[in-house]
Amino acid sequence: RYARPDLKTYCGFKFEQYMSADIPGGYPDTNSPVDNRVTHEMMVRSDLMDGENMIKLCCRAEIDALRGGSDFEPIEVKTLWVGSRLQEHH
Repeated sequence: RYARPDLKTYCGFKFEQYMSADIPGGYPDTNSPVDNRVTHEMMVRSDLMDGENMIKLCCRAEIDALRGGSDFEPIEVKTLWVGSRLQEHH
């Protein structure tokens, strides 16, 4: 039996599994067990201008997938738990 936060986390990882494939143009492998150990991160750099002052930013971001094409675009999948009536089976 899953506690509610654990089930929400599991559902989020399972949704990521449904939304991504291991190879470009491939199909998701939804029969594999959910694995939350594998993470990929990227560094993002940007500059913000405040009048004549420049503020440099450098952030680390988790990514779930890459969208293919001539350039790869990083994708972060977000899920939202809607509703509070989760039926738990004992």
